[in-house]
Amino acid sequence: MSAFLGPIHYWLYKKIKLQEDFIQNILNASVENNWYLGLEKEVEKAYGKLDTRPLEDIIDQSNIHGWLQEKIAQTESRLAFVVTNIIRKNPDYILELKKTAYLFGKANGACKNFTAIDSYKFLNDSLIDGMPCDRVNEVIESDDNQVAWRQNICVHSNYWINVGGDVDVYYALRHEIIIGMLAETDLEYIANEDGLNIIRRI
Repeated sequence: MSAFLGPIHYWLYKKIKLQEDFIQNILNASVENNWYLGLEKEVEKAYGKLDTRPLEDIIDQSNIHGWLQEKIAQTESRLAFVVTNIIRKNPDYILELKKTAYLFGKANGACKNFTAIDSYKFLNDSLIDGMPCDRVNEVIESDDNQVAWRQNICVHSNYWINVGGDVDVYYALRHEIIIGMLAETDLEYIANEDGLNIIRRI
């Protein structure tokens, strides 16, 4: 089975599992803080529960690309559903969700001595941006002190539209995750409204 799988497939699966960890963090916080009881059952009813066993044990070897694409769509839908329903209960919960996102990023953070290039690669290895063929991000500038890249397309919005949510909420949480991931480094992250993203040494 493993002969059919390459590093890129494990790379994508690792990102899917990390996002599932984030979703579970949110669901746990929802129970602990009494935001939305029963939400975990609701999201499983709507979008199922991801099987996070080793990839070689569960992937459809006759359709590797399609299987991974399906799992990305599933975890993206699950995240949009969970967050949107919590905010529907109380819009002010976004503040707590941002804290949850930051702490999740910090718990899964970059190494203290990472350069800007290292940190960009770390983010790219951690956060879902569709499939590699989607070519979401375009690096404009890259050295040890600063990396700048432009997001050419949004591959997340349809999942949020489908649940009646707002993709801006996704980007707000993603921003907090990135800030958390870089918290132990001497780097900062800036996201401009025109889609330009920058990691630079402080």
